[in-house]
Amino acid sequence: ILGVGQTFVITTGGIDISTGSAVGLTAAFFGLAVVEHGMPWWGGIILAMGIGLLTGLFNGSVVVWLKVPPFIATLGTFVTFRGLALVTVEGEIFFGFPPEILALSKGDVLSIPAPFFIAALVVAIGTYILNFTPAGRYITAIGANREAARQVGIRVRRYELLAYAIMGLCVGLSAMLLAARLNAVQATLGTGLELIVIAAVVIGGTSLFGGRGTIIGTALGALVVAVIDNGLVLMGLASFWQLVVLGLVLIVAVGARTVRR
Repeated sequence: ILGVGQTFVITTGGIDISTGSAVGLTAAFFGLAVVEHGMPWWGGIILAMGIGLLTGLFNGSVVVWLKVPPFIATLGTFVTFRGLALVTVEGEIFFGFPPEILALSKGDVLSIPAPFFIAALVVAIGTYILNFTPAGRYITAIGANREAARQVGIRVRRYELLAYAIMGLCVGLSAMLLAARLNAVQATLGTGLELIVIAAVVIGGTSLFGGRGTIIGTALGALVVAVIDNGLVLMGLASFWQLVVLGLVLIVAVGARTVRR
């Protein structure tokens, strides 16, 4: 799900490395509201989606209006969001979500876990937007040649901001699913997710240079990353080696695409 949002951002020629911290911040507010203050489950869902959207809009605004390079902008929010998450929960762990929230992750349909259907729906919507709508074509055009896109009348700032907003909505949904899966929330939730998400997107065929994105490829890239992780576990290798292998796979994927280009 996070990979879908990241695909839109990277296709514009940007990048979001604050993903894990944004998930942690969103989950912190979600847990505080639902568990600590007794907010209804439907209100918690609206809150989580809203906080996630705000993180995306903030990143996009810094990039679009302040003209800060995406890597630097999201590096700053990578630290800021995590700090805000720590301030929000004050070292506490919130656990004990209502059954309606737990059903998001622990429920199943025809013996298939519910998150599969949620992820499939997000992939389908993302594919439709990127490939079959003017907004998707504009986002791709901006990544391919920003100045040419501006010259033909595309409102570059609007569609760049839209890409980050989509990323924010994916953050909100992912934070809820992760919290439901663990039935607990703490400030460190989502740590390290940004590397996994970017690896899945790049391995799937989206160009880090912008102008070329594929949602289906991202889904397959996420599958490859999961297979690598599970395979290393079955081989009995320590979890530290999973990071080593994932980093090397990312380098090889980008290097091969650069040479081919």
